[in-house]
Amino acid sequence: MKGFNQLTIWNKTDSPGEEKKNLSAPFFQEVDMEFLIHELKSPLAVIETGMRTLLTKQEKFGALSPKQAKTLKRALRNSIKARKMIYGLLETGRSEARCFDCIHFDARETVLESLVESLETMPGEMFDEIQVLESPDELPDLLERGGIFISFGQDKLELFQDRIKLKQIIGNLIKNALSYKQQRLMIRVETRDGRLIVEVEDDGPGISPENHQAVFQRYTRIKSESFSERSGHGLGLACAYILTRRLGGELGIISQKGEGALFRLSLPMVMETEPKDKPEEENTTAMTNLKGKKILAVDDEVDILETIEDILDESILDFAKDYATASKKIKTRHYDLAILDIMGVNGLTLLDQCVEQGIPAVMLTAHAINPASLMESIRRGAISYLPKEALTDLDTLLAELLGAHNQGRPPWKLLFEKLGDYFNERFGPGWQKEDQAFWRDFTATWEVGRGIQKRLQADPRIRNKGI
Repeated sequence: MKGFNQLTIWNKTDSPGEEKKNLSAPFFQEVDMEFLIHELKSPLAVIETGMRTLLTKQEKFGALSPKQAKTLKRALRNSIKARKMIYGLLETGRSEARCFDCIHFDARETVLESLVESLETMPGEMFDEIQVLESPDELPDLLERGGIFISFGQDKLELFQDRIKLKQIIGNLIKNALSYKQQRLMIRVETRDGRLIVEVEDDGPGISPENHQAVFQRYTRIKSESFSERSGHGLGLACAYILTRRLGGELGIISQKGEGALFRLSLPMVMETEPKDKPEEENTTAMTNLKGKKILAVDDEVDILETIEDILDESILDFAKDYATASKKIKTRHYDLAILDIMGVNGLTLLDQCVEQGIPAVMLTAHAINPASLMESIRRGAISYLPKEALTDLDTLLAELLGAHNQGRPPWKLLFEKLGDYFNERFGPGWQKEDQAFWRDFTATWEVGRGIQKRLQADPRIRNKGI
């Protein structure tokens, strides 16, 4: 009889040769990485929101000792770092699928935003000090006291590019420099011959010329002169390189061992694609306060419900973890708003019931984020449709959306002004073209008319969706 160390099992439909081939294939080749990344977004949002809540709402949850606050800030910093890494991987994957969302914007603002967001993920107090500045004019002095210098070659640096991906590139370069800077970090931004040039230079241990190519390869770490490794997973610079190439640019390095490193980004100021229409501006200053509002939250994930409870702490909340409980509450109780998950609780049927009872409903989902479920939510009468990664801003978004609804203004118009860029990035460029007639009719009034209802009811993707 064979011992366990000799036991061989394979599917009866496979030959031993096929079984050997399957076992020899790298594990991650069989994993749907995009699905895995999306699966990580919701728990990361819950973790980040929970820590922010404890830090910013101490009057409700209790005062923190200095040591507790320091520990939470460190955990929050690393949670944000993980979230940005996840989003960076998604942007890289979308760039390889030729998904771009180009707009007109000022490169100076983008560089400054990238710098500040990078500082949020790094140890130290500089980010906290930036948050309490009375005027943006104070920022350069604060940065220079920390050894960070920025030079803009022109007063106006307007681009037509994919702003989100450019932020990802610049952010990765800055975070790399912050990790190895000794005393000084220099950022130079200018234009030359129709191209944006961004240089990020640190005074760290440097990289010998024979290792220049390796720093842009995944999972590569280079030994520095100080005998410490350039740490990390080796994904940041690799993603920056891929994104740069996809945007039509070049990314290079100038460095000698022991003499610091300069990374130079060169990018076309105008990417060859059609510009998208800019949404009309609308005054949204009149918002409804959520204080005292009766809200029903329905989700099969307890962590999501508890996070909503922490965020909407001034509202009167009720919860349901399954369809039956939620359906009974919708039919027997009055609510000012319902927050409905789509997957796991039959959220679209619950939406129908909310509409029948006159309860405004917002769809909050992670797995069902796609154009078909968005259109179905519109047809069935939801007032909005939010991704779960927007949890950290849930109170602000709901206050504005409910305020617009109660004042007779179209909340869907407000939603697309707030999250239009997110949908474009998530669904890809031109995602509305397949249903151009629907979106033309809908955006004319931001309300569902009979023509839109008939068109959606005839759409086989909607009829067969089963969500």
